[in-house]
Amino acid sequence: MANLKIVIVGAGIAGTGLADELTQLGQRDVTVVDQGPIWKTGGATSHAPGLVTRTSTSKMMHRFADYTITKLLSMDVAGQPCFYPVGSIEVALTQERLNYLVRRTEFAASWGFSAEMLSPEECANLNPLLDPSTFIGGFHTTGEGIGKALRGAQAQGERAQSNGAVFIGNTTVTGIATVGSKVTGVQTATGVIPADLVIIAAGGWGNSIAATAGVTLPLVSMEHQYAVTEPISVLAKGRDGDASVPIVRIYEAGTYVRDEGDKAGIGSFNHRAIPVSDSDMVNNAATLEDPSKLPFTQGDWDQAWVETLEVMPVLSGVKYEQAYNGVFPYSADGLPLMGPAASVDGLWVLECLWATHSIGAARSLAQAICGIAPDIDFAPADLTRFDDAELVPADYAQRCDNAYVDTYAIHHPAEPSTSPRGVRLSPFYDEQEKLGAAFFDTSGWERPRWFESNAGLLAGLSIPARDSWSSKFWSPIAGAEHLKTREVAGVFDMTSLRRINVTGRDAAKFLNYAAARNVARGIGSVTYTMLLDHNGGIVSDVTISQLAEDRFLVGGNSPRDEVWLKSISSGFEVQIADITNGTTCIAVWGPQAREILTPITDTDLTNDTFKYFSAKETSVAGIAVTSVRVSYVGELGWELACNASGGSQLWKAIMEQADRVGAIPAGRSALTSLRLEKGYRAWGSDMSREDTPMSAGLDFAVRTDGEHLGIAAASTRATSRRLRTLSLTDIETVPTIGQPIFRSGKNIGYVTSAEFGWSVGHPVALGWLPVEIAEGESVQISCGGTTVNAVVAPDAVFDPTGSRIRV
Repeated sequence: MANLKIVIVGAGIAGTGLADELTQLGQRDVTVVDQGPIWKTGGATSHAPGLVTRTSTSKMMHRFADYTITKLLSMDVAGQPCFYPVGSIEVALTQERLNYLVRRTEFAASWGFSAEMLSPEECANLNPLLDPSTFIGGFHTTGEGIGKALRGAQAQGERAQSNGAVFIGNTTVTGIATVGSKVTGVQTATGVIPADLVIIAAGGWGNSIAATAGVTLPLVSMEHQYAVTEPISVLAKGRDGDASVPIVRIYEAGTYVRDEGDKAGIGSFNHRAIPVSDSDMVNNAATLEDPSKLPFTQGDWDQAWVETLEVMPVLSGVKYEQAYNGVFPYSADGLPLMGPAASVDGLWVLECLWATHSIGAARSLAQAICGIAPDIDFAPADLTRFDDAELVPADYAQRCDNAYVDTYAIHHPAEPSTSPRGVRLSPFYDEQEKLGAAFFDTSGWERPRWFESNAGLLAGLSIPARDSWSSKFWSPIAGAEHLKTREVAGVFDMTSLRRINVTGRDAAKFLNYAAARNVARGIGSVTYTMLLDHNGGIVSDVTISQLAEDRFLVGGNSPRDEVWLKSISSGFEVQIADITNGTTCIAVWGPQAREILTPITDTDLTNDTFKYFSAKETSVAGIAVTSVRVSYVGELGWELACNASGGSQLWKAIMEQADRVGAIPAGRSALTSLRLEKGYRAWGSDMSREDTPMSAGLDFAVRTDGEHLGIAAASTRATSRRLRTLSLTDIETVPTIGQPIFRSGKNIGYVTSAEFGWSVGHPVALGWLPVEIAEGESVQISCGGTTVNAVVAPDAVFDPTGSRIRV
């Protein structure tokens, strides 16, 4: 990429890290501006406690932290290290927590790292503050520890300066300068600093700055309590620098403890969410010397301190030398906010990062800015994962509150949000509620996971016992719905499926370029394929229906899809519009799907007339519908999309016919088990931009000839792994996302999706394995400390020829 004039707003550890990474990649016109003095700017970096540990349920976050550690270990300021690898201990006071810590050792293994479980005595031998009689076990890692955030910011910033970056302190950015929808610089009290590209890395001030360009960041600044004690004798022994003993997290107390020299530093999440408004952040910057350190609220601290002392009684009676409420931002889902803003060309964001992940995230963003495939795919943190309905301040503020309070909670991959709920409803939500729908939310959408009205189907079924972890947020009714769909039919709510209209004179030409195969194959054709980035990574898997010469319907996965299509549409006369919010979609899948729909449509649904992978604009129950003959469960059926205004009538008419033939409404749990039996992938869970169609086992859906974006890069990218189907022999244990796969005691991969395969009688999983692992070979999966055997299977373990879907 050519050299750009780049301005970074914020000189904390993320902003300085970004400047360092950009200049190392060859960018020489980089300016970093901050409202505070360089280097101690008064932001969160200035008071960050510095805990840097890798282990996470998120592969992305794990790798961000790993890079942060690696880089900080290589840096110093005047001979003072930027990182102390003292290790980390997480203690369990309950059996539930201990079981979860075992799972954390498995997450570490999945991402290529090691961790171990220790006895209380072993933990206490490593950190003298711990009383081993007060807890039942601990999770221990080495090579992690304390990152000196402020020192790390300075070290990175000084290296960036040596490579040409300019740092400007004591200068407040008052707005983003634009011409039309294009960034031209940043506005300050002394004038405009011109730029081709602006990155907001301003922490708690990010939203107020983004708002000047009409961009909403779903973040809220939160107060977080931290105190430092007077010297403690047991910490004075054998000291070596700022930190000498492992960090301790006491999850049940909601606290963490680190040594600061011979003193203890204690942080607490065990208090109410204390948000700081954007306007107060701005005011604090103007009136306080250290605007992200606010007065300590003793009443929020007392309970956390009592619970901490139960595990560390040696701290009883000690006094605090300092105590304050530090401020740092939380996003609505607890993940960073990264990448370009969709509505303003040249505006990028690097926000909601703890020091833990800051440098790894900065590297990935720098690579993306320079047109290089990021070493760490940051799609889960992509700013455009939120659409307008998720950017209502009252809603995202509540989610940010929840994210803070639940920082140390035990999280299950299937758990729903606690609030806000009922934000996005299908037009037939009330009808589903009458059927006892168990609603879980995704991106604000209320989606049924199963229906209590189907409980009677359990009579006579043999339901295997199931492990306690995978049984959470699950019901055996899902198994009955699965089997009934295979035997008769299921009616599925697919309203949250992303629907995008692509129209215009160049619509066909554009989509043939954007997709990894030709999709303009005639009116009524439907094509399953990929959208690839310039490096061959999977942006999304999509189903594209050609409805007219110049009109197509794209079935995608997330708001990112519309943003991506628009970002590559320059030079094409095309209109791209996400119509999800104004429409709905119902899928009817199963052997009796044709019997359900034929009485309520004039369209001939016979196989000769309405073939698999074709689409027609039809009328069903008097409602104008786009009918697409595809299936995500491997059975005959159609997806029926219509305007939201007709959704309720359509649902009622379909359910009346479903009742007539003995079909049922079915939820997302059944959908998952049905798709896994067929080996159908789910973008975001099973694959991402880190992967190519070839490695994901989707090469059948792309063509290497033609001018398709990314296909040449995908065809030449070497891969060492492949996404494979696994058949498990233990019928009582169902893996969950991120659990490690072993062979001969060596970790070789991890699970991406899993469920019990009710039609085949055993659990089925998808997982990434080395390419040399062949079909038929045996592997093992570690599930909460239990090892289960699995066999590498064909992609589809049910109806491998696909005959049922084509009848």
